[in-house]
Amino acid sequence: MNHRAFQDQLAQFPVNTADILQQLIHQQGRLEPEQVNELKGLMALSSENLLKALLPLAASMSTCPISHFSVGAIVEGFRSEGQGPIYLGANLEMAGQPLKMAIHAEQAAISNAWHQGETRLRRLMVNEAPCGHCRQFMNELNEIDQMDILVSQLDSDQQRQYSISSLLPDAFGPGDLKQSTRLMSPSLLSLESPVPADELVNAATEAAQRSYAPYTNRIF
Repeated sequence: MNHRAFQDQLAQFPVNTADILQQLIHQQGRLEPEQVNELKGLMALSSENLLKALLPLAASMSTCPISHFSVGAIVEGFRSEGQGPIYLGANLEMAGQPLKMAIHAEQAAISNAWHQGETRLRRLMVNEAPCGHCRQFMNELNEIDQMDILVSQLDSDQQRQYSISSLLPDAFGPGDLKQSTRLMSPSLLSLESPVPADELVNAATEAAQRSYAPYTNRIF
């Protein structure tokens, strides 16, 4: 992450929002529902318009030495009533490696939410149309048919809304493999931790319980 770019972008926001937005650094790119609602009030914005306003901040986290093209993405965790937390992500490219090795902004934001305990997403906003790889990645998500996918370029007021079926027609996914669970589904795996308990091994066991491997059924 380019901290200078992030701070420069942060300076573009109203002064009374800076303390809240600065917490993104300490909260792993996450804003709690209370913080989101406070920002909406301070900036007089709807949920979607706030995500749009925060997209440049997400994109400023990009590391793109190959393409020199910054992409930001934001997802909102699903809550049956009211505002959910939001999670920021950006594209990450590794110099000296093929571009196919990059982590895309949509993947970064979704993985950020997943690793912080989310099991379903309400919406995703990104500043460019998702590539084919990201469309397949999102097709694996729990309750993806209920998730809004919003594309809003940084230099445009226009916004487009998609469903996964419109972005990826005739898709192949977990249903074709008779899989009942999807990426971000609450884990159904049961693994016994070794005795005596070991903190590192327990952490590895917990991570393995959340593994998603429908194509191989191998847990790492």
